[in-house]
Amino acid sequence: MVKGRKPQDAGQKARGVLEQRVRERTAELLASQQLLRGIVESSDDAIISKTLEGVITSWNSGAEKLFGFSALEAIGQSMQMLIPPERANEEREILRRLARGERIDHFETVRVAKDGSRVEISATISPIHDIHGQVVGASKIARDVTERKRAEQKVRESEVRYRILFETLMEGFCTIEMIFDADGKPADYRFLEINPAFEGQTGLRNAQGKLMRDLAPDHEAHWFEIYGKVALTGEPVHFENEARALGRYYDVRAWRVGGTESRKVGILFSDITARKQAENRLQAQLARLNLLQEITRAVGERQDLASIFQIVIRTLEDQLPLDFGCVCLYDEPTARLTVTRVGLRSHHLAMELALTEQSTVEIDENGLSQCVRGKLVYEPDISHLPAPFPQRLAAGGLCALVAAPLLIEAKTFGILIAARREPRSFSSGECEFLRQLSGHVALAAHHAQL
Repeated sequence: MVKGRKPQDAGQKARGVLEQRVRERTAELLASQQLLRGIVESSDDAIISKTLEGVITSWNSGAEKLFGFSALEAIGQSMQMLIPPERANEEREILRRLARGERIDHFETVRVAKDGSRVEISATISPIHDIHGQVVGASKIARDVTERKRAEQKVRESEVRYRILFETLMEGFCTIEMIFDADGKPADYRFLEINPAFEGQTGLRNAQGKLMRDLAPDHEAHWFEIYGKVALTGEPVHFENEARALGRYYDVRAWRVGGTESRKVGILFSDITARKQAENRLQAQLARLNLLQEITRAVGERQDLASIFQIVIRTLEDQLPLDFGCVCLYDEPTARLTVTRVGLRSHHLAMELALTEQSTVEIDENGLSQCVRGKLVYEPDISHLPAPFPQRLAAGGLCALVAAPLLIEAKTFGILIAARREPRSFSSGECEFLRQLSGHVALAAHHAQL
């Protein structure tokens, strides 16, 4: 009888073990479900499930925070309540794709909250399958990206403003990348970005992507040194400097673009050549005025022609300056000029040109007749003039000539000769200065003869 009860006892024991395992598995599933519910409920993201007809079947606290509807208000309602009218077709297309088993990742769209406000969201929508693998619904995880979208919009607006500013700047602007040699010294730079005003400000065409030394091989070293220092130290600079290779002066602001490892430099610059030239002209004019006053005082202290002419020529040689200068007296009956005084620095050249003191120059055949009639004569380049006197000066390497008459009571009694080796080297201001000086010298000479 004992032996007969053993199979029954073994079966009961097996059922007990199985029931225990079922209870344990059930408890595990309940714990897992509770954990899942806890995760869903505590998520800041909206987690929603719905049928293939778009009817809401679950709604977590994240969805309530995002859209303002409670679970009681939302469950059983159509997802269409969240969709703005202009996007009504969106949900139908989503449901069609879900029915085909498709997953929709990071779908960005707009939904309507309970208070009517628009909410920018990024959604991931996955199909829900039953035990037979059939799609019976969908789960949706939605995240509020309104702030991100606003930030992106601000960035876009900032970029538009920057581009408008970049395109309409009257100043030149460029971004360059510094290139250093093996010793770490700045050797060149490449233009990365240029604005439309760049070409007009520099005269450089199609510069983007090119090296400065390829565009302007004679560009001065100090430009590379300044920008190299900005790239290495990050210290911005503001300065004015001349770019002789471009024939211009610039007002420049430069700063490093990027972090400490960056070798990019942003440059905002203006062509100030016209202003600099005006300043230089003004300074030259003031210098000439001071020189005129200095010579006038000096000759006023002399009592004889020789010393008056000597101080005039010597001062012009040193301070104007001149490569050759002399004063000639005019003899009207013979129509000749007699060299009366030659500058000290001009003495050697005067001997070479046979224009030493007391030598004579014919008027009519040398193109000086206008000068003896009281007109200042300026020849920018005498190398091609056929007359003997200009040719004599040209033979000594002189090119630019000014002849200023010495007049008393509208009558010429002498000529001041000023010459330089560089052609076209007398400015209009210098010609006017020599004209005024000749009047002062003529008056001083007249007083000395009284």
